[in-house]
Amino acid sequence: MRSDKGMTLIEVMVALAVAAMTLLVVIPNYNASYKVNLKSASRTLSGVFRYIYNGAIARNHVYRVVFDLDRELYWVESSSQTLISSTMESPENGKKEEGAPPPSFQKDDSKLGKETSLPRGVEFESIERSSSKEPITSGKVFVHAFPHGFVEQVAIHLIDAGDHEMTIINRPLMGSTKIYAQRQSLPHPEK
Repeated sequence: MRSDKGMTLIEVMVALAVAAMTLLVVIPNYNASYKVNLKSASRTLSGVFRYIYNGAIARNHVYRVVFDLDRELYWVESSSQTLISSTMESPENGKKEEGAPPPSFQKDDSKLGKETSLPRGVEFESIERSSSKEPITSGKVFVHAFPHGFVEQVAIHLIDAGDHEMTIINRPLMGSTKIYAQRQSLPHPEK
């Protein structure tokens, strides 16, 4: 006569085996979804660079992408002013330079003007600028595109929850980007 008070050792072993097989199937797929999100984010940011390059030339405006590394957001802004020296913010403290007029940048009226977050599990690791000695890991980073067809060169380093890395490096005179499936630093000219 069988008791209904518990499970036999064989039933417990079968249940553990089923759970282990389920985990073997789910975990690799879960990790793969992050890698898909990383590739998607890289392609999207590549499109953003093409958009600001084309927009700056077509509208004769200065465009910029704002990367908020602390909040993991980015968006596009534009200005009808062609000089930006008065709109630069200090990378050390994020404050406006002394005596500079208020910036005239407005969020773009396209979908890219809205604050956009990276896909789930993907974050900005850092951004390298050709004008900075060290990669920037916090605060806001501005990347400008000018009406005469020049975009400031940057390397955007993305990382996902599975520690996969991708780098997007823009080509300043062409408005295009190159995506690398690993960390890649900006080429610095020899001094």
